[in-house]
Amino acid sequence: PSVPKMPHKQVQTSLYALRTGNGAVLWHKELNNGQDSFANWFVLDNGVIYGTQSISGSNNTNQGYVYAMQASDGSPVWKDKVQGSPGDGQIINGVIYATSGDSSAAGATALYALREQDGSLLWSYPIYSDFTGTPMQVGNTLYTSAGNGMLYALSANNGKLLWHYQTDTGA
Repeated sequence: PSVPKMPHKQVQTSLYALRTGNGAVLWHKELNNGQDSFANWFVLDNGVIYGTQSISGSNNTNQGYVYAMQASDGSPVWKDKVQGSPGDGQIINGVIYATSGDSSAAGATALYALREQDGSLLWSYPIYSDFTGTPMQVGNTLYTSAGNGMLYALSANNGKLLWHYQTDTGA
């Protein structure tokens, strides 16, 4: 069968739900009202899609959102604005741990802990680098790396720094 031509809009972020058996579009949702943006991370958990979205602002500033929407129809559950461009995340025990960075503003990179149910901020920890690695949890300790070569161990409960280690190269 021929593949239909789809319009291409540079850096427009849309989310599509497709039927796995035949690829039929179940629903489609434009993010950021069709304006320039990038989706960085998506995960499905208990019928809800969680994701991050980066938006380039004026004066080369970055901002973004961590959000939740119903998988059945794309309707919004909640949406929270974060400083910088959100990147990767993990959902662990009802908490979303998401990274966010902004290379245009020193110190604007952070690791956020948000309540999965409503997106409320539990804590955030500043990372002084231009990006962070995907957070990983072992026990009650959350680990992440930064572009400047720093490794961090934080309490998953409150974001308190447990230790950090500076490597010889970027992480």
